[in-house]
Amino acid sequence: MKKLDVSLHADEPLRTGLLRVVDCLIENAVNRIKWPSHDRGEDVHLVRVTVKRLRAILRLLRPVISKTAFERENIRLRTAARRLSASRDADVARQTLATLRSSKTREGDGVTVAFATFGNNGEPDISKSMSQIGLDLERTRQSLHRLRISGCEWKAIEPGLREVYRQCRRRMRRALGPGDDDAFHKWRIRVKNLYYELQMLQPVWPDRLNKMVAGLAELQDKIGADHDLAVLKRSLQKSPDTFGGSESVEQILNALNNRRRKLKLITEPLGKTIFDQKSSGFVREMSGHWTDWRRIALPEATSSHAPSRRKTRSCIPGRSLKSSIGLVTAINPVLGYEKSAAIAKEALQTGRPVYDLVLEKGWLSKVALDTLLRPENMTQPREWPANK
Repeated sequence: MKKLDVSLHADEPLRTGLLRVVDCLIENAVNRIKWPSHDRGEDVHLVRVTVKRLRAILRLLRPVISKTAFERENIRLRTAARRLSASRDADVARQTLATLRSSKTREGDGVTVAFATFGNNGEPDISKSMSQIGLDLERTRQSLHRLRISGCEWKAIEPGLREVYRQCRRRMRRALGPGDDDAFHKWRIRVKNLYYELQMLQPVWPDRLNKMVAGLAELQDKIGADHDLAVLKRSLQKSPDTFGGSESVEQILNALNNRRRKLKLITEPLGKTIFDQKSSGFVREMSGHWTDWRRIALPEATSSHAPSRRKTRSCIPGRSLKSSIGLVTAINPVLGYEKSAAIAKEALQTGRPVYDLVLEKGWLSKVALDTLLRPENMTQPREWPANK
């Protein structure tokens, strides 16, 4: 299976890159829903990961999009994920019991009985849920293409990245303290958000981010294993008869508690190593590497990223607007990803202004384009209707 390209590219505007990743993720998931494989569990996993990646992108952009847009899409994606929760919990319980059975714990007899009893229960039918999720993903794709982002380039993602990193550190302290299952699970959610966000940003600072992404992958696996044990624990307590009765459940709970204590001992040093640096320092260093990464491929982007007292609220100086490659960011909500990407590529190759290329191709009239580029339309979060 071909590996998905979920990293940003140095030679594409930020918005173009984000929408390319969104399209790639959604197209891959929708295709799997339409043409499922022989492994139902793998299909569910792929779709759930897609939803998580999209929610991570949405959270990255949260500070620079409207509150209404964020809440609408976040609720849509969260609801999509919950459609598969019953199937996911059943798979987790089955896999965790299989792991406990193979580990030869002293509670092995109870685990064996529970595994045999639970394995005889039927699996929930998810075909309708998967079809609905496919529709949800397509609606999210349309909404994200129409989304108006306040700011561009690094200024558009720096606030969100800083906040997610900061929340990782804060939730880690709560989870490693006298926290409950919920505190550990909340830490895991933010770790996953950061993991998916840094995967997109890996080319910006490979030396640091490659190691950090690998560390986050290991950390989320350890926290995820603890969460799987917590999910099984809830299932055992809720329906003991499903797992062979109270005696078997009591034995399994003892094994679960022992394993969870060991996992927490492993996650603490790993988490503290990854999040040793404060969010302000991490984001400040990222900013410098972003500028260096963009300087050659998109000089217009780095010039607009550098701070200046003379600039207006728009991230693109008015005098150079028509010749700026950053103009693609403004027209993308109306023209869509494919046309915007084609314009950006041609502008980079030929050196011709984006403004002139759009008019030449007849994709927008001069009046429509000038209206789109008015300062009040470029500096405030809003949504644009699809181009017709």
